[in-house]
Amino acid sequence: MDEQSIEKTYEKAFVQAASLHPVFPNAAREQMAQMVEVITRGNDNINNILSTQQSPAIKGGFIAEEVHAETFNLDATLKGDNARAYTDRYEEWTQHQWNGKPLATNDVPDVIVSRDGQVTTTGQSKYNYSPEETARQMSQTRDGSPKYEDVDLLIGPEDQINPAGDVVSVTEHAEAKAGALQSRGGDPAEIQAYEQTAAKSSSMLKDGKSSSTGLSKADADTMGSGNLSKLNEIESRYQTKSTLKQMGNAAVGAVAMSAEVSGSMNTV
Repeated sequence: MDEQSIEKTYEKAFVQAASLHPVFPNAAREQMAQMVEVITRGNDNINNILSTQQSPAIKGGFIAEEVHAETFNLDATLKGDNARAYTDRYEEWTQHQWNGKPLATNDVPDVIVSRDGQVTTTGQSKYNYSPEETARQMSQTRDGSPKYEDVDLLIGPEDQINPAGDVVSVTEHAEAKAGALQSRGGDPAEIQAYEQTAAKSSSMLKDGKSSSTGLSKADADTMGSGNLSKLNEIESRYQTKSTLKQMGNAAVGAVAMSAEVSGSMNTV
């Protein structure tokens, strides 16, 4: 957002809406401050990933985890939801327990959602080069069981989970593979893993009324190369929604359509 602070960027909208409702500026600034904190923490994690010597594709996979956590938190902030998402790059990660033990760095879930200190949703993220490979990675086994059987969501690229045209989705690949293994008497654990992938695959981290923003495989790879324009666009979209929501809360009845609010919306 250029070199201007977020507060300056939206200052005119705040001032115009303030004439309608004296409480509006404080509410708007408070929510925007929360969003700035979410964005700052997410961006710090992403910049740490970009500083490594890994390939853009690998960096992109890790960045996707951070984007799902960050955008979930932006959505929760916008909706007044106290749920928060974390990856193992957040200090809050090790303060949570899952399956009866504290979460550790590089643990099986890549991202968690916490409500009031309790883990309510876990997600494993896989951003591989094709829907078939993503399905395969989601369907790994370990010690005779599906590796991710205790994870709630298996998160993959938007364009692989919900592809356009005739592209076969991750879910369809998983269903077909489970059926093929079943017909030839394959490993029961592998069959179960593919069945779970078909049931759990998602393009978003979801918990209650809040959810993250889906990313395509190309989006993740582009971010892995250091181009964060897509992320900046997503962040700006949430900030704009916040401003418009607070303007709507401040307006009463027909006043919502007044010239002052229209001017504020045009400014945004």
